[in-house]
Amino acid sequence: MNPILIDLPEQILTPRVLLRHPRQGDGKQLYEAIIGSLDHLRPWMSWASSEHSAANSEDLVRRAHAKWILREGLMMLIFDRASGELLGGTGLHRINWEVPSFEIGYWIKKSREGQGLISETVIALTRFCFEGLKAKRVEIRIEPANARSLAVPRRLGFNEEGVLRNSDRDTSGDLRDTVVFSRLSADGLLEMEVSWQLS
Repeated sequence: MNPILIDLPEQILTPRVLLRHPRQGDGKQLYEAIIGSLDHLRPWMSWASSEHSAANSEDLVRRAHAKWILREGLMMLIFDRASGELLGGTGLHRINWEVPSFEIGYWIKKSREGQGLISETVIALTRFCFEGLKAKRVEIRIEPANARSLAVPRRLGFNEEGVLRNSDRDTSGDLRDTVVFSRLSADGLLEMEVSWQLS
């Protein structure tokens, strides 16, 4: 299979959010979402440093767009459908097109935390993986201390497979563990209205 020949949607819609790949010019809005939540994001996201700038964000979205085209990484931005506000980021990582399998990552700015928007986003991406990309496995990997993020896959019925000990470095450079969750195509679809149209 040649991943570059796989058609991907311009956007994925749920009742409250719109997910789409980054485009040139998205850096300013992304920067504003990040900078207002730096203290909230810094413990978990290596890119959330005090040196972060609008130029860093624009560089990030342009590189992510290139990876999207090459199907090497499928970063997406989360927007509020009603207002157009950029809420955070998500996407498909650790892609193995041979299985196929994908890891979902996510973050949301602090002011929109606790509203179920990340759960909605994860349901949408999980359904897209299984229905649109014919995935056999979807993963979510989270640092054990990140209680809010851990609650999402647990709430959505992902299988908690275990803990990878000393599997990575945290944002301070210290060794950390990783909790691995998975959902298989055989586990069935998560229910929610989700739509997408291939470009």
